[in-house]
Amino acid sequence: MRDLWQKILQTGGVKIYAAVLGMVSITVTARVLGPEGRGELVAITTWVTTFSTFAYLSLGQVAVHRAAKSQGQSWLPDAYHTLLSFAVIGTLIGWFFAYAMYAGPWPNIFGDITPVWLLLGFLLLPFRIWEHYGSSLLMALERLDVHNRFQFIGSTAGFLLTLFLLIIVGWGLEGVLTSHLFSQILIAAGGIALLHRSSGGWSRPRRLVMRNYLGNGLRLHMNAIGMFFITGSDILMLNYHRGPEETAFYQLGVQLMGMMMLVPQAAQMVVYGRVSKLGPDQAWKAHRKILAQVTALVALGALVVGASAPWWLILLVGESFSPSVDLFQWLLLASIGMTFSTVMAPQWVGRGLFTSVSVMTLTFGGLNLILNWFWIPEYGMYGALYATLITYTISVLVNGCMALYCQKRVRVAGQDL
Repeated sequence: MRDLWQKILQTGGVKIYAAVLGMVSITVTARVLGPEGRGELVAITTWVTTFSTFAYLSLGQVAVHRAAKSQGQSWLPDAYHTLLSFAVIGTLIGWFFAYAMYAGPWPNIFGDITPVWLLLGFLLLPFRIWEHYGSSLLMALERLDVHNRFQFIGSTAGFLLTLFLLIIVGWGLEGVLTSHLFSQILIAAGGIALLHRSSGGWSRPRRLVMRNYLGNGLRLHMNAIGMFFITGSDILMLNYHRGPEETAFYQLGVQLMGMMMLVPQAAQMVVYGRVSKLGPDQAWKAHRKILAQVTALVALGALVVGASAPWWLILLVGESFSPSVDLFQWLLLASIGMTFSTVMAPQWVGRGLFTSVSVMTLTFGGLNLILNWFWIPEYGMYGALYATLITYTISVLVNGCMALYCQKRVRVAGQDL
């Protein structure tokens, strides 16, 4: 357990460092750009995240599953060559559909976003896709230290460039998007030299392997799409129905919740590596302890930051973002459900339950999407809040049942010593 927590703290420490820089960046951009400019930035980055979510096809998780079923690193060359090819294909298809949506019969679907800034934002797409792939390969190799190093470098460089372009050069939204692009390039490049060397260099991927990855990825990817319906559709709907200002208020609360999930996300990455190495049943004893400890830590953190939010949040972003305080405090009620959903994911993937997890998450996502569809036009950001709380309340029950199933399997096998 100690070595796992050392890896979690190392990974979580880098994520927390990046989050602190992100929080300072939010403070600067919120004060310089204001709610409307900040809302436009949020809309652009959410659209790019949406396209990368659809384009990466969950192939990184397929690689983790194949690693768990293989001996040594025999799986790596096929995985590296296949994922690199799909990164290029996914980027080209994503850019094509973005242009088709903008030039098609629904030009207002992007709201009031300035076209040139939207174009600049979409340059992030290939690097967002590869970050999914590269981090998954490094997780399966248990080389998260490499990913952490480049996460640190990229976050620092992006933060410093944001300050330089906003404060010294005097750029606005274009400066923030440029720094995001530079940071993402550095983070996505993390580990590619190691992966390239460990894979024996580049070679053309085998079609049979690509078909296998694509088939399994499509089954599992419904899970990612369902997660988008839970975590991204509300921001896009808010931008469409209520404009950039209310979008900025809501997204600030969501981004702060994302920071609450840094330790669970770090735990997930470490557990993925353990499941890939030992298998899901053998890894469960350590996994369940991490689940309990991380959940308790998040619950304690939610109490502290929720009680103190009225003073520190306004201190950071200014009085103009005061509507975000109450919203963030209510969002904290979803933290337990988010933690369970995040930390339990390696068990679903490690057991190859691609269809089950996809159907489950699509159901949650569909419920959230329907609730947002009816409530956001009438209640605005609070409609999105109500939908989120309902969705994650159900999620924690389902993932709790999965934890009981894992415990039963291990007990029956006599491994729960």
